[in-house]
Amino acid sequence: MNENSPWACHVCGLKSTNGTGRACALCYQIACEAHLAHRPLRNAEFGHLELKLVCSDCAQGLPDNGESGTAP
Repeated sequence: MNENSPWACHVCGLKSTNGTGRACALCYQIACEAHLAHRPLRNAEFGHLELKLVCSDCAQGLPDNGESGTAP
């Protein structure tokens, strides 16, 4: 992807050509830095926790107990 390609945050609609947008590990949609956070997700294959970027929309449906869900 070109570093100046336009992208838009699916949470707030922010549009930018600065850098590249980053995708949520659960819904795979692009989000801005304000709406992404690292959350622990259990690796489905190996069973260990991994820190993954998750958007605020997906994070709302995850428990807040240090084990957020299953990574794809």
